[in-house]
Amino acid sequence: MLPKRKSRFQTNPKTVIVETIIVFVVTVTLAGMSDVFRGGRVRPSQYQKLCFSNQRVLTTAIEGYNKDNKTKITEYNSSVYDLLVSKGYLRKDSLGECELYNEGDLSRDGYISCPNHGAHNGKKYGLDTDAHPYPKKAWKEHLKKELFVNAVLFGPALLFFLVNCL
Repeated sequence: MLPKRKSRFQTNPKTVIVETIIVFVVTVTLAGMSDVFRGGRVRPSQYQKLCFSNQRVLTTAIEGYNKDNKTKITEYNSSVYDLLVSKGYLRKDSLGECELYNEGDLSRDGYISCPNHGAHNGKKYGLDTDAHPYPKKAWKEHLKKELFVNAVLFGPALLFFLVNCL
């Protein structure tokens, strides 16, 4: 019968503990430099950029309509969208799923805004700039991203600890 082999932790526990602490500190430092532990993002999210793009498209279509016609569009609603599509100023389904509304008179100095993302001109900020315009897809993308980031950041430290302590 062979004698039971001792793990590295049983033979030299101080070295393993110091090595584990070093790997953990490096991992936490790398994680701190990423977006995982930051309170806010430095750049706007891709969904906010998409919403701002849709706001600019709608604003341009309304301005074009107001220049070409005597009756001016002063506020935005679903009938205005249908009118712009029927007159050829917008393509059908060219805007995303965000709920857009107007602030002020659109024939003068008003602008289009979103309750989640804010206004593209920076006059009004949204409640949640990372809000997904397609909510059914949001949780899947978020889960994939978070699982991948956490596996990359904490996987090596966990693997090192398991190999050295077992």
